[in-house]
Amino acid sequence: MTSIEVIVGGNQVVHETTCPAGDPVESCKTLLSEWVTDTSTNPPGHLEVEVVLTDRDGNIASERFWVDIPEPPPPPAPGTPIPPKFADVSKFREDFGLEKVFPVATEIERNERIFNTINAWYEGDPVARGSWERWGVPLRPADVAELEYREQYLELNIPKIEEWAESHQGNTYAGYYLDHASGGLMRVGFTQSQGSMIESLKAEVALVAPDRITPYPAQPNASQGALEETLSGVEAAWGADPALEGAITSAGVSDRADVVEVTGTDPSLIDNHLRAALGQQTPIAVSYEGIGEEYAGRNHKSGRIHAGDHILGYDVGNSYKGCTAGFGAWDRIGTKANGEPKIAPFLLTAGHCARPGEYWYRSDEIGFSHPENWQKIGHFARTGLPRGGQHYETDGSAIKLNDGGLMPYHIYVNDQDLKPVEPAGTAKHGQILCFSGTATNQRKCGEMVGVRVRKTHNPGRQLFIITRFAGVSGDSGAPVWIPRTGRSIGLVSGGPNIPGLYKDWVTPLVVPRGQDAAKVPGILNAPGMDSLNLAVPGG
Repeated sequence: MTSIEVIVGGNQVVHETTCPAGDPVESCKTLLSEWVTDTSTNPPGHLEVEVVLTDRDGNIASERFWVDIPEPPPPPAPGTPIPPKFADVSKFREDFGLEKVFPVATEIERNERIFNTINAWYEGDPVARGSWERWGVPLRPADVAELEYREQYLELNIPKIEEWAESHQGNTYAGYYLDHASGGLMRVGFTQSQGSMIESLKAEVALVAPDRITPYPAQPNASQGALEETLSGVEAAWGADPALEGAITSAGVSDRADVVEVTGTDPSLIDNHLRAALGQQTPIAVSYEGIGEEYAGRNHKSGRIHAGDHILGYDVGNSYKGCTAGFGAWDRIGTKANGEPKIAPFLLTAGHCARPGEYWYRSDEIGFSHPENWQKIGHFARTGLPRGGQHYETDGSAIKLNDGGLMPYHIYVNDQDLKPVEPAGTAKHGQILCFSGTATNQRKCGEMVGVRVRKTHNPGRQLFIITRFAGVSGDSGAPVWIPRTGRSIGLVSGGPNIPGLYKDWVTPLVVPRGQDAAKVPGILNAPGMDSLNLAVPGG
C-alpha cells in the first residue's frame, strides 16, 4: 500500500495520504499529497520537516528539509475581525459533510475550494462574509443553500416523525439524528423491521426531503423509552452508590449510539457497578472523562454592554478573573408612585464566574491591566448555583446592573456586526448553534448532539446541552443562539479537559424539549434566579 507521511520535529506525523487497498496499481502510480499548515500552530524558530514515501512493497524513501517559523505578529486591535483559518474551514466542511454533497476528485481540489472561500472573504464577497457571520466560516453559495435546506427539513420533519412513531411504533422507535458528516442524512431508528418502518413512515407522512430519510446504519437494540428508563436507573444508582458518586462525571441518552453514555474517571469501576445494579445487558457505554473545566473582544466602557463583551472581577485574594457577558434580563420588582412597573435590569453570565455580592466591571483595555480605570457595572445578585445547595443546580447568575442603559440588547459578533437578541427558545438534536466568546474572540458554531446530566465541582448535578464548539477558558457566560432562527438558547459553561475533543456544555435559558422542569428549569426560572425575562429589542 503506497503512502506519504509528513513528519515534523522528528516524530509527529502531521499529514498522511494513503492509496486505498484494492485500487489498481495504475491509479496509485501518482499519489497526490498536500500539507497545509499555519505558522501560528508552531513555535518560532527552526522547524525540521521530513517527507516519507512507502511503496506497496514496503520500500521506503525520505526527503528532509527545514523552514523558519517567524515570530508571531502582535495581537489585533480590539474589535478587529479574526480572519478565517484553513484548519477551521476544513474541519467545518468535514463535520458537515459538504464534500459528500459536492464531491471533489482530489485532496488538492478540496484544498483549493477552501482557499477560494477564504480569498472571497478577504475580497469582501457578500456570500463569504455573510456565511462567516452566520456560521463562523466562509462558504460558497451552494454550501449555504445546503445547510439552509438541512435546517428546514430538520425543523419540519421532527414533530411529524415523533408523532407518527409515538402513535404507530412507540415500543420500537429508537429516535433520530441528523448525520451531518454523511451529507445531511436524517437517520430514524426502529428496533424491529427498520426498513419497512421507514417505508411506512414515508408513505403515510408528508415529509420534506424524503430521499434523505434513512434507517440507522445498524438496527438499534434499545427503544427510546428503554433508554430513558435506563438513564433514570443510572441516575438512581449514581446517587445511591458512593463509588459511582466519586467516579461518574456525566450521563445522558445518545440517540446516535443507541445507548446511555456515561463518562467518568474510572470507566471499569463505573461499568461494573452499573451492570451489577441494572443488569449485564443494560444498554450503557462508559468512557473516560475528567471533571473538566468551567470556562471562566470585547472591551469598552461606553454605551450599552453587548452579549459577548469581556467582564472582569476580583477573585479570592484579589486576583483578577474574567468571563463573558451573556444576555440581558429584567424583572418587575414593584410599582412606581405613578403606577408604572418598577423594573430591575440584569446581565446574565455563567454561575461559576462569581459569588453573590461580588462587584463586576468592564474595561476598554485587553487583559487585566489598570484595574483602577475599570468601570463598575453592578454586583452578582442572583445565582442558580448555590455553593453546597440543592441536588440539581443551574450554572447561571444575574448581575444587578447599576444602570438600565447598560442592559444588552445585541450580541457582539464582530466589529461591524451586532446581532439583535431574539426571544428564548429550545434547540433540537442536529441543529447548528453558535456562540460569541471573549477568549476565542470570535463566533464559533457547531452541532447540538444531546443533553447530559453532569457532576460539578460543587455537590450537585447540572443538566447541559452538549454541542460541538471549541470554547476556552474565559468564554464562560457567552451567549448561544440558533443562526437560522436567531432564537436565544443559553450560555456557554465549560467543556471536558480532553485535548482535541470538540465538546462544550451550554446551560439552557428555558426547559429543553422533553426534559423535566424540576431537574432543569432553565436559567431564567431556576431556583435562586427568581423569574427573569429575557431582554429583547422592543420587548
